[in-house]
Amino acid sequence: MKPREIFEVCHARYKGLRAYLGGHMAAIDLESPSDGYHWRPDRARAEEFVADFQMIAERTLRRPEWRGRQKLFRVYFVRGFEYRRAIVLCGISAGTFDYWVDEVKKACGRAFSRAGLYPPHDYFRKRDIARPKTPEDERENAAALAPAHRARVSSPPRREFSPRAERSMADILQEFTIKAPPARVFEIMATPQGLDRWWTKSSTGEATPNAEFTLDFGPGYQWKGKVTRCVPGSAFELTITEAHPDWLGTRVGCDIEPDGASATRVRFYHKGWPAESDHWRVSCYCWAMYLRLARRYLEHGEFVPYEQRLEV
Repeated sequence: MKPREIFEVCHARYKGLRAYLGGHMAAIDLESPSDGYHWRPDRARAEEFVADFQMIAERTLRRPEWRGRQKLFRVYFVRGFEYRRAIVLCGISAGTFDYWVDEVKKACGRAFSRAGLYPPHDYFRKRDIARPKTPEDERENAAALAPAHRARVSSPPRREFSPRAERSMADILQEFTIKAPPARVFEIMATPQGLDRWWTKSSTGEATPNAEFTLDFGPGYQWKGKVTRCVPGSAFELTITEAHPDWLGTRVGCDIEPDGASATRVRFYHKGWPAESDHWRVSCYCWAMYLRLARRYLEHGEFVPYEQRLEV
């Protein structure tokens, strides 16, 4: 079997065991179970498989030039983010994302085969993982597996972007000029019709103090915010109330002021991040891309469909 297919088989088993260990039992087939057959592996062995899958992959992808691929593995294959959302979190184009997915599958598939993670049914029939026959592979495999057997997990692995992982606070700040009057800039930054031109897929709300905004970014990403600052033509702020944990309680807003006779100076901010995490770094990139689209819309009338906004 090709390395890519080996990875897909092991990843399917990994997802099933994650559900099983998390208390949501799913039918996990041992090769080809009959209808109604629910295979329940030894819990400790299931925990080992989950830990081994992640640790072997992390070791395989731990190269300085492959940091982006390692992040993709965590976001897409471990945390299970939806395809388009994973692209956004990784901060790369769809073409690069697909290419890296293929590279990750091939590299990890070969490692899983050497380590004895594949085929999964053999892994569960044997108490010990089969070792490769060559001394070189054996040394590499031992280094990859040693920490894995100590990392028994009784629940799904810790979230990569946990707000409690670090204690420092982090802000995102952007300052730029738009060749448009303050009234038009305020409209695009503070009204649903304006936000939909450059940021949200669709949104609702009113630019009035304490009003609630709904921010729709596609299936599974319907977020909300409360207007905590609103000075028509000068300032606007949303405090995020429903969103990804890293965004909860953060404040997204801007201060605007005239810049000459026909331009506006914008001081945009996203404050209150729990830490300078990978998620924070991706969002720094995304905000710059989105704000560029807001400026292009006001200055040139350009509108980019939601699905293409991080690709132009």
